[in-house]
Amino acid sequence: MILKLAVLFYFSGTGNTWWVTKEIANRLLDKGFDCQYYSIELDELKDPNNVLKIVKDCGLIGIGYPIYGSEIPDPMRKFL
Repeated sequence: MILKLAVLFYFSGTGNTWWVTKEIANRLLDKGFDCQYYSIELDELKDPNNVLKIVKDCGLIGIGYPIYGSEIPDPMRKFL
């Protein structure tokens, strides 16, 4: 079996987006992906070089965040 690599980045204000991200990661694991997920609020992700190292060999990159007044939250906007 070929192992597929996936990484999910999320911002969660109340924990709901974290929960959904965790559930998506579990589904991806069930489908044969090697999946990791990261809160964009981690200090190590403030360095773009660290983000590049994480995504370098990924076949799938996911982004999750809540909607605030029909807009993307500022922390996610800055991360992207």
